[in-house]
Amino acid sequence: MKITRFFVFYSFSLILTFASIYPIFANAPKSQKIVFTSNRDGNNEIYIMNPDGTGQTNLTRHEASDLQPAWSPMGKQILFASNRDGVFNLYLMDADGANVEKVFNDFKSRFAPAWSPDGRQISYIRSDAVRELYVASLGKKNEKRVAPVGDFDGYSNWSADGTKIVFDAPLRPENTTSRIHIFDLLTGQKEVLFGNVVGISVGSPRWSPSGDKIVFSWFEGGNSSIYIMNDDGSETERIVQPLAGFSTDYPDWSPNGNALVYERYDIDIKSKNRHIYTVDLNGGEPKKLTGKGINFFADWFDPAYALPVQPQPHLLTTVWGKLKTRD
Repeated sequence: MKITRFFVFYSFSLILTFASIYPIFANAPKSQKIVFTSNRDGNNEIYIMNPDGTGQTNLTRHEASDLQPAWSPMGKQILFASNRDGVFNLYLMDADGANVEKVFNDFKSRFAPAWSPDGRQISYIRSDAVRELYVASLGKKNEKRVAPVGDFDGYSNWSADGTKIVFDAPLRPENTTSRIHIFDLLTGQKEVLFGNVVGISVGSPRWSPSGDKIVFSWFEGGNSSIYIMNDDGSETERIVQPLAGFSTDYPDWSPNGNALVYERYDIDIKSKNRHIYTVDLNGGEPKKLTGKGINFFADWFDPAYALPVQPQPHLLTTVWGKLKTRD
């Protein structure tokens, strides 16, 4: 996987000591793992499994609702959302479920987290009077607002070089359909893809490990499919065909970029049929990995592609001033 070894969206004023965020005793998995959410134990918990669906193990075992897990770039920690303090907020834990730590020491509502490529920043939804996409350094209170998002949107992902964030949001606040937005951290400019296409809704975008493709969900006519496109919106290709009565959503890449993991659910009875699948981009039929409970929000890690990304000092000028700070 090609990873550009610099990260521009960073500033000296936001540097923090990561001894508590990355404890020396935290170990990454030694083989490929998919982390996901399941309610098979009666409430939403964070699980881990092998890419073939074997070895499914509950990591959280908590009476609260734990969901939306995301691997850290080096695989030593998992970032997730939980309401164990009354409202949904962000938490960190080691890859084996140990040493759970709250990211923000307040009671604001935050969820849908994503890591920057170097692991120093996170993006997420913060819900106050409205839902908005935010960025922050781990352990800091000064959050940076990126953009408002819709009632069901705001799922974000970072480009491989850390210079852009892709997320879903309505074209305008009054719209009920979502579009894919790309925010350039260097210029502060935002680009909207599929803005002129009517009758559809697109969302859940994720950049490819190589940084030149985006996978996303395409909603049309009552169900959805999984598509891949170039990161400028050109050359869209449908990867997962729609099935009668079923929809697919929340796709993500395998770390080598050769496969996808996603969820499929029954449109009429979502609460009883929601499972995680993988599909090989080189050919073959989708494979169902889960078989009990509601299973969703999968994220794939491979230690062979866990490369550290370090910022270069001469590139540490930022666009923080172009984003609105809110405490």
